[in-house]
Amino acid sequence: MTFGLLLPGAGESEIFSIINDQLLKQSEAGKFNCLWEGATASNADIRRELIETCCDNYIKKGVNGIFFSPLERVANADEINIRICDKIEKAGIPLILIDRDIYNFPKRSNFDIVCLDNFSAGCIMAQHLIDQGCTHIHFFYRPDSANSVNMRLSGIKEMVQQNKLPFDTNNVHCGNPENINFVKQMQIISGKTGIICANDSTAAVLMSTLTDIGLQISEDLLICAYDNMKYSMHLKHSLTSFKQPCEEIANVSVELMFRRINRINAFPVTVNLAGEIVIRDSSKFG
Repeated sequence: MTFGLLLPGAGESEIFSIINDQLLKQSEAGKFNCLWEGATASNADIRRELIETCCDNYIKKGVNGIFFSPLERVANADEINIRICDKIEKAGIPLILIDRDIYNFPKRSNFDIVCLDNFSAGCIMAQHLIDQGCTHIHFFYRPDSANSVNMRLSGIKEMVQQNKLPFDTNNVHCGNPENINFVKQMQIISGKTGIICANDSTAAVLMSTLTDIGLQISEDLLICAYDNMKYSMHLKHSLTSFKQPCEEIANVSVELMFRRINRINAFPVTVNLAGEIVIRDSSKFG
């Protein structure tokens, strides 16, 4: 068996690099062969150009299956992702989607999906901030983020409302965390505000911007994010983050691939895996 890896996010996020490496380890253990053409450049536009070429090459080589983590952070990512999946499906090659679907919930593709339980992760992070004394919760994400961000937002909204706290469009912010004027639009109630960022990279930049406008992390507000990148513990205020089960995502993806190969017409399944919150200074009031 030979499988192709299409994990363009490995050029930007550690989580995809870990998943990619674990798939390669599975290959080295003798379960299958891997083709990896490295569509993992740090620049999103370069990844966009590489990803379809890699897909076409895998199809030409007649691989037995493809692992695909949909492209994000480029304006036409959804269109590209759908086009890639259509190509693979028409070629009759089993496909496992990693990290997210190609459609926004509640629409569902016909492919197997392995991912973090993003709704639960949103609930857990919101409840953590509420337990720390936050009564005013914001969610911050960048434009063209993956649709998994929407599931995290849904979980946050659900938990905030369960605690009978306000949460509406004024609490959701889609923009550039470097933009001081945009960041200033957030209502910060000192000692009562918590900000949840879609990922660690957004949080790291936002923390710097908040400091520039005179706000103090752990005094005026708390902040946390997702992915538990290595640098998160080394920021000026070590960042509370949600750790994804990356190795297990890879392992389950392999199991689903063999299931799909053995039962090509099986109903598509979604496997939502639990992660864990890693609590650090950024989500504790001093």
